[in-house]
Amino acid sequence: MRPGAVIRFAAALLLAGFASRPAAAQGVDFDQDTRERQGINYAKSNETPKPLEREEVVSLLNVVGATDDQRSGALDMFEGYEAKVSEARKKMGAWYMETFVPNGNWVNDAELWRKSQPTFEKYRKHIAKLRTNYLSDVRLLMTADQDAQWSKLEKRLARRDLMGETRGTVGLASVDLEAVVRSALKDAPLPPDAADALNGYQDALDRAAQQTESFKKDEAPPERGEMNQEEYARAFQARYYQNQIAKWKPLQDVNVATLRKVLPTLPEPIRDRVRFAFWNAGSAQSAMEWFGDTGAGPVDWRKVDALKDVSEQQRAEIDAIRADHDREWADRVQREGEESLRLQESDPEKAMPWARNAQTDWMKRWSEMAELGRKYRERVGRVLSEAQAERAGLKVSKEMEMPKFEQ
Repeated sequence: MRPGAVIRFAAALLLAGFASRPAAAQGVDFDQDTRERQGINYAKSNETPKPLEREEVVSLLNVVGATDDQRSGALDMFEGYEAKVSEARKKMGAWYMETFVPNGNWVNDAELWRKSQPTFEKYRKHIAKLRTNYLSDVRLLMTADQDAQWSKLEKRLARRDLMGETRGTVGLASVDLEAVVRSALKDAPLPPDAADALNGYQDALDRAAQQTESFKKDEAPPERGEMNQEEYARAFQARYYQNQIAKWKPLQDVNVATLRKVLPTLPEPIRDRVRFAFWNAGSAQSAMEWFGDTGAGPVDWRKVDALKDVSEQQRAEIDAIRADHDREWADRVQREGEESLRLQESDPEKAMPWARNAQTDWMKRWSEMAELGRKYRERVGRVLSEAQAERAGLKVSKEMEMPKFEQ
């Protein structure tokens, strides 16, 4: 098995979660529901390009000036697309759990890895085809004038796929700031000053993307000198990540510079919402993903906004809580993001993921984030009825305990 393949496969397993390692090796029995989630997470880690999300569809349709009726029709069709993606993930996840987990020997079994490649490729092509078919159906809703602008949508989608590779390395390159701003504003129009600040942004991203695609990495191996094997392996890792930083930096620079221009043009609550979304999207793992469906971490405001039986008084109280929530979470993720930028400039080797991991007390970080999430879940929960809080996902869905292992 090639070293690069081992690294990619191991990284995918880490993305799928700690418990996705062979159950036999851990001495832990997982129920069927947990195994299914592990398999689905692994399937997600093998999707290139990534499937669309609902909010992305709205953002893409803004490019061609879709009407409310067209957006509504596209989102109605999205439910069918989403269901097909979900079904495919379950099938792929079940195959992975049956193929790799039982024998506990996925790293050393080169023959099993080789035989599995056609299945991985078939899955990726199927997921990509589902997206193509969905967008083809959406395109039928467009007028002739809108259809003539469809290439703009495709260009943004291609850049979205390109930038999607960067997460965890130079993650801020992967953000579409205009989409973040429009999402934060919801149905409100862009303030004139914000529109001016975003003028030329998409063209600047296109130019930066061209630089990224034409980037020539430094192929020269590091000098061995007196380094032992472990030190030399680290040097190879450092060279890889330094190349990644150099490759994606043009896109990242456009995003950071434009953020600094656009933030002062936005109302304060929207400003904090944009800060949180921007810096959180650039993280190696978003604050929501840290906690999955455990019921900790930031409030999922999409579920809160979806409540139909909220009174005007409740909504006003929730809006005030959200302003505090977004400001406090934005301050947190911005500090971490700006520290990463500083290290990229001053000491790139310390900006490498393995170096940052060594400097981070992950249990302390996890505890702080869980406490911050709990504070706001409780505040919103006190405004809502018990049934509303349940529908908004504000209750912890499982015990937040570390697994216990026999000595």
